[in-house]
Amino acid sequence: MNLRKLFYTVPVFLVLLILASPMVAAPIHEAAKSGNLEQIARLVETGVQVDELNKSDSSTPLQDAAYYGQDAAVEWLLAHGANINQENLFGTTSLHWAVRAGELSTVKLLIHKGADVNASDSFRNTPLSEALLFEEQDIAWLLLANGADLKQQFRRGDTVLHLAARKGYTDLARAMIGEGVNVNAKNGEEFTPLHNAAWNGHIELVELLIQNGADANATSYDGTTPMGCAIKQSHKDIAALLNNIKITSQ
Repeated sequence: MNLRKLFYTVPVFLVLLILASPMVAAPIHEAAKSGNLEQIARLVETGVQVDELNKSDSSTPLQDAAYYGQDAAVEWLLAHGANINQENLFGTTSLHWAVRAGELSTVKLLIHKGADVNASDSFRNTPLSEALLFEEQDIAWLLLANGADLKQQFRRGDTVLHLAARKGYTDLARAMIGEGVNVNAKNGEEFTPLHNAAWNGHIELVELLIQNGADANATSYDGTTPMGCAIKQSHKDIAALLNNIKITSQ
């Protein structure tokens, strides 16, 4: 289990709950993780359910196979009736798990087999939001090409453009803007994508957002502007750029 990725998307108290639960997985789950098709087949033949739930988090063998990039096991389980969009205790699907693990080929396979690219878990994480958070740009592009919803808002109210701006993904942000994503959308703290780009020092993204109508004077819940973000983080070049825009607009 990758705890770094788990802490990104699941509240801390639930992570602790998982860790306190018995971690011994059923044999079919272990077989799915290792891609042992012979053992999976033998277990199913003896009556084990193809979607048998893990006792700790209600995950399925398919979700385990997806997370560990076991494409052959994914194909076998799907061919024998596994539910591709089955959710675990937290609403996480096999596609979420494959994205979190950065398993591009598995993501392609699941999409080809009909996985819901806009599945939202209990914390409003989608495959696209997780691809952006976990810095899986190739997967993000793949999801965009296969109908990922650019208008969804995720946990804390972020949009896809907030996440792209935070990570400095200029090309992805440009594509999102081209599809009509709101450059001035505010999240739960009333930060805009421009706040995120300025805070994280991504000057190319700041310029892109400004060129496409981002409000340089937008304020967050505590009155912070994008220039204020740049100043707090000592990004002098961005602060100077935003200050010049402020002066010009007066």
